[in-house]
Amino acid sequence: MNFGAINKKYTKGENILFNWKIQNPTLLKILEISGKTGDGQALKSIQLSLKDIEGNCEQVKNEQALECKSIPIPASEVGTFTYTITAFSNGAERTRNSSKEAGNAVEVLPQKFSITSFTVNGQQSIEIEEGEQVLLAWKVTGKSEDIQVDIDCIGSNLPLTGTKKIFITNPQCKLQVTDKFNKLQPQYQVINVRVKPKPAPTPTVIIPVPDSTPNNSINNPTNNTNPVTTSRRTRRRNIAIPFPNIDGETNPKQTDRSI
Repeated sequence: MNFGAINKKYTKGENILFNWKIQNPTLLKILEISGKTGDGQALKSIQLSLKDIEGNCEQVKNEQALECKSIPIPASEVGTFTYTITAFSNGAERTRNSSKEAGNAVEVLPQKFSITSFTVNGQQSIEIEEGEQVLLAWKVTGKSEDIQVDIDCIGSNLPLTGTKKIFITNPQCKLQVTDKFNKLQPQYQVINVRVKPKPAPTPTVIIPVPDSTPNNSINNPTNNTNPVTTSRRTRRRNIAIPFPNIDGETNPKQTDRSI
């Protein structure tokens, strides 16, 4: 019995195509395809009858053999697997007849993914005021069970599609998508945000208030001395007034009487 996969790599969701050649097909009742992981964990086996595969098989000329090509087996899990084919006879009891392990392991890769969109307020880059709230929106295509979506300004393990209102303080926000099996290249997309600082407050202008205290030089008469008046008063104190003498002579005297 010959048995093997056509290719070494497939993508999850595709069919793994196998070829094999079986001797004495008239004795065959059931074929069983089984697989296991590298650490020995068994996959769900698939059973096939000749009727299931007759469209892909031909009788080999001059041989008691049946050759089958491109028999599809679903690739339902991601990983590296080794497959085995087992043939059971058509006797009264299903007695194991023979088995053959494929010579090459098969690697099943995650389905490809891509970033469809990643925007802030519907744009790739914006300028906002400090403290302004923005709307992030993202969309990723792929299988959610196989990939991880992270946005550094929001968090990790996000859904494939979503929106969220946030306050951004960093100049960039990065979306990163990776497969959980580390078999595909990660994808990134960055949006740029320029945060304008708030304008400085206008300084308060203080206008001086006029002093309401009266001017002492105007309202205080003692400080308002007139030098001319003072001079006149001084001169009038020194005027000599004549008084009559007994002898009829006039004798001028100085007096200290002030007029």
